[in-house]
Amino acid sequence: MSVHFVNMFSLKSKSRFMLSVGEGGIILLYFKNNTLNKRYFIKDKNDKAVSDLNLCLSSDKKAPLYLVLNHADQNYLLQSIPKVNRISAYLSAKAKVEHFACNNDISSVYLVEKPNKFNQNWYYLLVSSKAKHLVEYWLNVFIEIGSNFKGILMFPIEIDNMAKKVLYKDPDNWKIIVVATKTGGYRQVVFKENKMVFTRLVPFTKDNLPGIIAGGIYQEVRNTIRSLTKFGLKKNDLIDLCMVVPEDIKTSLSVISFSENSVSIFTPYELGKLLGLELVVSEKDSFCDTIILFHSFKNKPAAIFNTKETKEFYLLNYLYLHSPRIFLYFASIFIVINTLYLLNLHSNLNVAGNLSARKGALDNQLMKLSQNYNVKRISEVYDFININNILSKMEYSPLVQVRYVEKLKVPGVELQSFKWSYNEAENYITTTLSFDLQPDKDISYQYKELQKKLNNNFRTYDIDISSFPVTKKQNISIDVKIGEAM
Repeated sequence: MSVHFVNMFSLKSKSRFMLSVGEGGIILLYFKNNTLNKRYFIKDKNDKAVSDLNLCLSSDKKAPLYLVLNHADQNYLLQSIPKVNRISAYLSAKAKVEHFACNNDISSVYLVEKPNKFNQNWYYLLVSSKAKHLVEYWLNVFIEIGSNFKGILMFPIEIDNMAKKVLYKDPDNWKIIVVATKTGGYRQVVFKENKMVFTRLVPFTKDNLPGIIAGGIYQEVRNTIRSLTKFGLKKNDLIDLCMVVPEDIKTSLSVISFSENSVSIFTPYELGKLLGLELVVSEKDSFCDTIILFHSFKNKPAAIFNTKETKEFYLLNYLYLHSPRIFLYFASIFIVINTLYLLNLHSNLNVAGNLSARKGALDNQLMKLSQNYNVKRISEVYDFININNILSKMEYSPLVQVRYVEKLKVPGVELQSFKWSYNEAENYITTTLSFDLQPDKDISYQYKELQKKLNNNFRTYDIDISSFPVTKKQNISIDVKIGEAM
């Protein structure tokens, strides 16, 4: 695959390739600047002229390329889904197409109509086709050339896209359109309430007489109408018929008495004039492939489909062709992110500068305060606050014991002071309590009673009571040590 640069800022491509493939042959159409630039036809892939076709594809690799299928093995089923949200409707249609497709190469759904005030249903067209035998060869050609492949178009659906501009009157009528195609034969498409319900491809016969061909078309239309009862056609329903055929066959069809509500017969050139696309066809053109596909080029394809292989190629090719655009896109994002980062960094540096200036001002204020006040006294206050914070967080407090001892009612015995110490090595706290005994009382009784209550209330602690004094003084002091392992 050759390498070429894609301009990120280029406008939408004004050129496009349409490669239509069917059992009757292959047509390559190259549209450029709203007109037909080149057209090639070959009978099959073994035709000698296939090299000219490949050369044309190689001449404009940036032009979008669509593979159009106009073969017989195409199946369609119009599916009505009751009023639900869009996602539920789509999932329901996807579930139904899995049973309808039977593992075909193309298996997809196409949204035909959304709910409106007259009809609240969703309408999806289930699409199924065996197409590998037609797609495989050309996919390899596209890969080798490096074409800007976009996907697969189904010819009947593109007719549907065009027919709405031709058969726009009386939307409630059934409509049948028959078009002569170079790649497959006579393609019939049937519409019910402007929605496609049936298509059939009638191959060309070996007869060359226009009258015989016209008679065959008439008979095929009659057969199609008889088969429409399974799609809901009733006896009194009106049918509009439109046929686009070569000039000589049009003349033969004009003398046939059709029973349909209205009958319109055009040549491809007349159809082009009706659609305002006469620049791409001439009066000598006998087939509709060019005009129908040019209409899709002008008005955007109705629906794009893919096989598993073409989808993989499309995704890889998209990344390859648009890699400069993607690179510049991410580079732009990277530049924006870095710009925002630099702006944020600049803002943070400004904040850091302001904080540094603020710190300097506070240091100066502290220096002035230290000169005006006694720093030592301030430090003592800080130490007291820190000690208080530490003590308030401790689970153990000697004050609990002191308050408990205060409640030990012993007549004539008063708690005067206490002190406590902590042995960090042994994790042991000792609280020393100092009691005064009144000498005018029975101090022996007071001592024994104090000793008794202390032992009863502090059984789990280590209790050490100073010995009873021998001499009686005015103030007799008794020390009690209460020890507790933490």
